[in-house]
Amino acid sequence: MLYTPLAVWWWPALPLGLTLAVLSRRRTRAATDAHARLTEAVCRLHLRALGNQLGLENVPERELGTEITARLEASGPPRP
Repeated sequence: MLYTPLAVWWWPALPLGLTLAVLSRRRTRAATDAHARLTEAVCRLHLRALGNQLGLENVPERELGTEITARLEASGPPRP
């Protein structure tokens, strides 16, 4: 975005700015996708351990995420 004002005075800044904008969008999307995948993997790996720490040892695996969410929302700060 910083190349846009420069393109008014110097024409080679326009293709450079456009190229960098496209490249940065692609890299941002790839990094966001990688972060989402890693977050999901961590949640799946440690879901049972978190459930055990919250006292949810006998909850079936399919219902564990819902139970953890309900428990954490109930113990959170009061809503206005």
